[in-house]
Amino acid sequence: MSRSSRLDGVNAALAHVFPERRVLISGAGEVRHARISPLGQAVTAAAAFCLAGWTIASTSFAALSVFDERSGGGGNVRAVYEERLADALAARDRAEAEAARARSHFQAALDEIGRQQAAQMTALDNQAALTAGLTTLRTQYGDVSRELEAAEAEAAHLSTRIDSLETSMSSTEGFERDLSETVAMLTDALAETTATRDALLAERDVLTAEVTSLEFEREITAQRQERILDRVEEAVIVSLEPMENMLRETGQDVDALLASIRGDYSGAGGPLLSLSALAPGAELLLEGERLGGLMTDLERLGMLQIAAQKIPLTHPVRSATRLTSGFGPRRDPINRRIRPHNGVDFASPHGTDIVSTADGEVTFAGRLSGYGRVIKIRHAWGLETLYAHLHRIRVSVGDEVVRGQHIGDMGNTGRSTGTHLHYEIRRDGIPTNPMTYLRAARNVL
Repeated sequence: MSRSSRLDGVNAALAHVFPERRVLISGAGEVRHARISPLGQAVTAAAAFCLAGWTIASTSFAALSVFDERSGGGGNVRAVYEERLADALAARDRAEAEAARARSHFQAALDEIGRQQAAQMTALDNQAALTAGLTTLRTQYGDVSRELEAAEAEAAHLSTRIDSLETSMSSTEGFERDLSETVAMLTDALAETTATRDALLAERDVLTAEVTSLEFEREITAQRQERILDRVEEAVIVSLEPMENMLRETGQDVDALLASIRGDYSGAGGPLLSLSALAPGAELLLEGERLGGLMTDLERLGMLQIAAQKIPLTHPVRSATRLTSGFGPRRDPINRRIRPHNGVDFASPHGTDIVSTADGEVTFAGRLSGYGRVIKIRHAWGLETLYAHLHRIRVSVGDEVVRGQHIGDMGNTGRSTGTHLHYEIRRDGIPTNPMTYLRAARNVL
């Protein structure tokens, strides 16, 4: 069973719970529709359920931590705390597994786009060759038909002359020999003309069969092209909408981002494909307009991927971590006063790799007040990330880094009570919650 058949079966099974939905999208003077399949809705619901479970577990963990601290750490409370912590870690593992499966589906959709686009190009080349061959055969068919008509007219004319001469022979005995020779010559000419006509009729029949075969093959090619376009459009819808939603959840203006990227990547050139030059027929021109819209969506998807590469959407720690402090006001772990906390804290073993969460340029690498060893990276569109309390710094000011690059090691430098990473995201100098970015990308990247 093919992958498409399996997906259709799953969608059919889920349709009674999650009926298919269609969303109209208006932009750039065009109105398009996006189809949300039952499987996509089910995956979204599962991810939401996992997130809710993780949130409840984290809240329970925080409440138990406070209760444990205030109660003096009784034995029963410690046991409950450890049990709740195990449940929270298990919920987090299930959420990460669900996110991994969603990322796998997303990557498979991108691969399907590449394969279907290659198949579309091959189908277009075959269709252009078939159209050219059909035009040539039609021209030859017309020439043969005209020659056949001329031969039939000549045969009729010769038959008339034979009849006339035979009549003259019966009435004019003096010209019998000449007329006989003329009749014989005309009879031979008529036989030759008849043979030529028969040959042209046979050739016309052959050309008619070839034209019929080519028209059938052309129809099959058009149907195959239609199926390819349907699969590519579905793959683009599945990939494009999650990317746009991910960027919007971080507070970004998607249209402004695309305009900025289009300006930065504006090389000279023309359209990716011009079907009107390959297929002069009206029906093929319609397919060309449809493919043009698909190419526009593919270009938009490519620019969204570029934007995602420049925005800090990934986790700064690749190995397993524990969120020890969230964003916003909190009780200072040292002086116990309520103070703003402009980032989030992730705890892992000493020396754990710290990676860049997006492409950018290192603007600071050194010690900074109570932050200890710090790295600051400037990203596109006014975004900046900060990585504090590091044990070791592995980049220098001015370095260009890419998403996922190893930039430092987790440590306990500065004003810190234990080994952890303090991670901040600032937009135009204003701190913003890093978990907003991580949650937006959990099922996409």
